[in-house]
Amino acid sequence: MSIEPIILRSRLWSCDSKDTKPDGWAPGILLMELDTMFDISAQTRAAMPEVLTLPGTVDPHVHFRLKKTGQMAMVAAECATEHEATVDIPNVPGITSLEALRERYADIHSCIPYGQRTQVLMTPLVNDTTDPEFIRAARKARLIHGVKIFWQGVSNDYGNSISSAAGAEKLIRSLGDTVCTLHAECRDDYDGKRIPIKNREFWCVENEVSKIIKMNPEGTFVIRHISDRRTLQWIETQRGRGFNIHGELSPQYLILIDDDIFTGEDSHAALQCNCVFWPRPKDKHSQDAIRRAALWGVDWLHIGTDYAMHLEDFSQPSGVKINNKGVAVGGLNFLPRVAKSVLIDFYISHGRKDLLAPMLSGNAAKLYGIMLSDKQYKYMREDWVVPDYSMGKKEGVIPGQWHPVRSSCFLRGHTMHWRKAT
Repeated sequence: MSIEPIILRSRLWSCDSKDTKPDGWAPGILLMELDTMFDISAQTRAAMPEVLTLPGTVDPHVHFRLKKTGQMAMVAAECATEHEATVDIPNVPGITSLEALRERYADIHSCIPYGQRTQVLMTPLVNDTTDPEFIRAARKARLIHGVKIFWQGVSNDYGNSISSAAGAEKLIRSLGDTVCTLHAECRDDYDGKRIPIKNREFWCVENEVSKIIKMNPEGTFVIRHISDRRTLQWIETQRGRGFNIHGELSPQYLILIDDDIFTGEDSHAALQCNCVFWPRPKDKHSQDAIRRAALWGVDWLHIGTDYAMHLEDFSQPSGVKINNKGVAVGGLNFLPRVAKSVLIDFYISHGRKDLLAPMLSGNAAKLYGIMLSDKQYKYMREDWVVPDYSMGKKEGVIPGQWHPVRSSCFLRGHTMHWRKAT
């Protein structure tokens, strides 16, 4: 695909498009055909290489969860196989001191299988009361490579969220060049009125994030898991004004629109509970915009999966994907090998194999200051099926006692076409 970025932009921001369905669009996560979506016809596949060579990859958005629940070991094993470096987002209680950071760092490394390795960085959550000295000390100790901000009421952040840009102003002004990453969603507007879910990201960007970047105009900011085409336009505008803002693109937004989550395999109404994640995907126009942005080739965009494995146990009141009251929390068990195969298909089918290295490695590594090896890794064109579950074990009440746990895999049952060579 050789279209210049400016042409892509002009189509991206066209709000009156008569195209009601992007190429290959199909309703329903279980009916969705990825091959059709990315135009991977038999002819296209026949022209694909049998082997790809890529540098070590980086996923700057991984939730390792907790060791005692079994999730940390499951996530660590998957990431160590696929990535040279990962950035942990510790959405768990108590990561508010150097000691807690060191303990978490040790826990994650203890879960990496013998004989494998991956760099693990952290971007802990901050809030209105976070001591700026804690952030400075953590950076000096190289325990963190950035911070993350949530707004109250939009995620399970265990109280580690800011009330508003104004409430966190002291901390924000103190960050300097620390990478400040943002889950840009607000639940309520300034009058206390509930914001519709489809508008929560852009309302936050236009109102709260705009204030944050002005509080620290020399800072580095990342809008994570962009779901709304208006956010992409806003980033471009602010970069044109001199602000250093980056965007994270998550592959699930290349695949899903909001309607898909509410469509079953028979094309009738159904809620795909294991496909609930935040921010919610938007409509076909935003999906098309995100796909186009992924093909721009700019250095201020990168891939981050928001890999958030949740356990299934409908008997439990909390701490699981769906609890005994039928409440579903957000997050996808999007295995790294699955996400990577989808992305390879996406870029090759659009004739942009050249963007795999910067989007999966170089751009994020430069942003977070990650040193990668010079090693090149081979990927084989080989069909395989995504498993139904990830299996693990969690600690029991009695020391030394363990219980099996499982998590449903995103895109389970779908055929992938690329596998990293062992």
